[in-house]
Amino acid sequence: MNKLKQMRKLRGMSQAQLAEKSGISYRTLQYYEQNRLNFNHCKIEKIFAAALALNCDVEDILDDEKAIATIRQYQES
Repeated sequence: MNKLKQMRKLRGMSQAQLAEKSGISYRTLQYYEQNRLNFNHCKIEKIFAAALALNCDVEDILDDEKAIATIRQYQES
């Protein structure tokens, strides 16, 4: 189970609820959770929207350390 799906379930949210709250389309969210699309390499706005909707840090929903490091740099600038 990828970290995005794990955090969504931990928060007790359905995919539809997360899609609505984050502004990410339901189908795209499904693809991220099924690893059909790589959430670690999507637009940073989607990562932040998902983290905000889940009330967590981006590190809690990303699997790729390089992506996390890039986002940390972005946040510090």
